[in-house]
Amino acid sequence: MVPGSSNRKNGKFPRTVAFVHDTTAYGGVEIFLLNLIKHLDPQRYTPVVLVPGYTDEYRSSPPRFIQQVQDLDVPVVRMPIRIGIPVMGFFSQIQEIKKLIQDSTFDVIHIHTCRPTGARIPTISAWLSGVKAVIRTEHMAPSAFLKPLTPLEIMPLDKMTDYILTVSDANLEEQVKLLHRDRKKLYRSYAGIEFDRFQREHDARTAKKEIGLDPDIPVVGMVGRLSAEKGHTHLLRAAPRIIREFGPVKFLIVGDGPIGQEIKQTVTNLGLDAYFRFTGFLPEPKLHMEAMDVGVMPSISEAFGLAVLEFMALGVPTITSSLPCFKEVIIDKKSGIIISLEEKDNLA
Repeated sequence: MVPGSSNRKNGKFPRTVAFVHDTTAYGGVEIFLLNLIKHLDPQRYTPVVLVPGYTDEYRSSPPRFIQQVQDLDVPVVRMPIRIGIPVMGFFSQIQEIKKLIQDSTFDVIHIHTCRPTGARIPTISAWLSGVKAVIRTEHMAPSAFLKPLTPLEIMPLDKMTDYILTVSDANLEEQVKLLHRDRKKLYRSYAGIEFDRFQREHDARTAKKEIGLDPDIPVVGMVGRLSAEKGHTHLLRAAPRIIREFGPVKFLIVGDGPIGQEIKQTVTNLGLDAYFRFTGFLPEPKLHMEAMDVGVMPSISEAFGLAVLEFMALGVPTITSSLPCFKEVIIDKKSGIIISLEEKDNLA
């Protein structure tokens, strides 16, 4: 049992906030949540992190994220999981998580998910437990996972949720338009970065040398999961023209993901292996970002994009697609360059 707030009934601080983590890959959600926990006012809030009780890598929270939470001296609690009896297992989990919440006297349940239908069981359990507030932060644009029945599937979850937070105005509008969510429950709360970690005075040439790149060759880079919505394929299609018109260049791709092998094979098929470097997942990509002369984010679906803020904080010229969320951050041709979705293959 995790001790909750002894002040729950009299409304005094600190209050215990249980953050529910409901993603399986390490990325922007995890960085956002870690920063949120790190900067909570300890006089007002005591954090606890609830993760699914799975042990396999395809359904569990990333081990790196769990370790980082523990490094902050924040308790990590694995929610009970029942496998093998779908209906009975579903209701058993609800009852057990409900009891966990009640016994631990959590004041607030704050769910973080990338799917509109994610974290069903914790949502129902929290509602049944009588916890003071159930909050849900949506970290992905719903268009990435939208199915015909999704709006109907989330209706009962929304009724059990007090506040739904989005990380951009664009995401909020999508929640209303595509999922028909109640605008009165929706609030925008921008994601942020630890600004002091990203220094504009960095030396790109030195950074290139440190990671083994020629300091005299321009570097165009992307940072993010290798997944379809990030738009890596559009950069690949633009690469031959960039090389043809601007000469030697190195494309630095930081990250890993489900279409990583497909992207690498496309580079090979284009005969561009000499121009690309894939780093895989990096726990700390800042040095590689400092080596980039241009940062690109040709995403086709995005709720916000922390990498844009990091590029801008470093003073790295940034090119993005014309998704509405990027327009909330970048003034075209002043603080970055925005290219329409139809022109993304012409990033040069």
